[in-house]
Amino acid sequence: MGQTVNAIRYNEKAENGGVVMEHFSHKQNLAYCRRQLAEAELATPSDEIRHSMLMRLLAEEEAHGLLMTVTAR
Repeated sequence: MGQTVNAIRYNEKAENGGVVMEHFSHKQNLAYCRRQLAEAELATPSDEIRHSMLMRLLAEEEAHGLLMTVTAR
């Protein structure tokens, strides 16, 4: 039980590995959505649909991050 999970968070124990991975995935999802939004151009109606979808995904991921913070306490 005293094994470390990875080099990123060397002090995290194996039982907390899921939490570490969930936090990492959350940060990666936020970065991906923000990068896609920054690159998006609103030239056609399909671009507007894509933009609104990315905005929805970003809002959902940010809400998920708030839930992670509340449940971690």
